[in-house]
Amino acid sequence: MYTYKKPNNYRKIWFSFAFMLVGVGFLGIMLLYQPMEKDEVLPVIKEEKEVVITLPDEPEIIILPFDVEANIVLEYYDGSAHEIADFTKFEDVYRPNQGIDYAFNGEVFEVKSMSSGEVSQVKNDEIFGHTISVTNGDLTITYQSLDAINLKEGDKVEQGSVLGNTSTNTYNAELGNHLHVVVKYKDKLVDPKTVIDKKISELE
Repeated sequence: MYTYKKPNNYRKIWFSFAFMLVGVGFLGIMLLYQPMEKDEVLPVIKEEKEVVITLPDEPEIIILPFDVEANIVLEYYDGSAHEIADFTKFEDVYRPNQGIDYAFNGEVFEVKSMSSGEVSQVKNDEIFGHTISVTNGDLTITYQSLDAINLKEGDKVEQGSVLGNTSTNTYNAELGNHLHVVVKYKDKLVDPKTVIDKKISELE
């Protein structure tokens, strides 16, 4: 007796589906590894670098050693006549003033470095009080009659940094609380007023 068998269509469907997958995969591989045309150029990405322009430092200009409105109470002696005294009487002897003395109504005020440099001398003088010298090349500025000094020889000092506060001393006791400034350029005494607002390169 003949028996009817239903055709197995599922097998054909799965075989067709598998064949399609293989075809799609092969096509993808072909596209992935397709060589570039000769004229085709890939874009070049350049990294932009920031250009930094460094300007030369401006030479510093020598400043006053304080921010208050201090006055000259003893002038520098240069051989010419001044309205303000330029001699100091000490132990019955009149001595020409080698610097300038500043006072601020008898009040204490901060003393600041007139220029940057290196501390070349620190001492506590029995006559002139606490003293500190700052040297920048051929220029040495000495500050006397300070109350105390927290710096030592060899320390670097920035222009405008505080060196100490004003005080009194034995040599100019009649001036009370004040600051005494001595300036030397190339080991020669100069009037402190002549270096204010100037560059070291402009000094003579």
